[in-house]
Amino acid sequence: KIIGKRLIIQQLLLLLVRIILILLLILLFCRPYLTDKKLLNKKEAIKKSVILLFDRSFSMNTKFKDATIFERQKEEAFALIDNLSDQDDAAIIAFDREAETLTKDFSNDKMNLSKSIKNLYPQTEITSVLNGLKAVEDFLQYHEVKSCELVIFSDFTLSGWRSKEVANFLNKLSAFLKVYFVTPDKTAIYSNFVVESFNYQKLDRELI
Repeated sequence: KIIGKRLIIQQLLLLLVRIILILLLILLFCRPYLTDKKLLNKKEAIKKSVILLFDRSFSMNTKFKDATIFERQKEEAFALIDNLSDQDDAAIIAFDREAETLTKDFSNDKMNLSKSIKNLYPQTEITSVLNGLKAVEDFLQYHEVKSCELVIFSDFTLSGWRSKEVANFLNKLSAFLKVYFVTPDKTAIYSNFVVESFNYQKLDRELI
């Protein structure tokens, strides 16, 4: 009886060893496939380019809660830059009466991008939204990108934004990029304010 029990235990142990060896062989053959698949998915990940369009007109000095609109939106811009992935990049354009491109090209240097935002301050000029949007169009003509987003930081005062010409230009831009608004009263997460197509009525309601 003792010998019989020993044989059964030995057979069970042998079976267990065989099962472990088979599992190890399966894992050995699967590993290159899994690794290649992971690398393939990484390559297939779409690079995202973001243009930050900053309103630096005089009205951005308006106080909102414990800071000016401009100060609050700069903090949002810092957060946006910090959340870019390693393969993403960004460009910064500021506008008041005229527009100024602060980055010559798209960049993934978060330190320099944040520095450009830090050095931004409201000016004494009135705003020309159209000139800001045209600067975005001009910038994109010289920089080809597969996937691009436009994030607009502004107080969205009706005097600057209630314009059919502005709405039409936004319609034009939205044909080839996603447009996001960072508004004074909703500065939590910019991606909550995506508007992929525009019309004058919809834009007008957004600002009231």
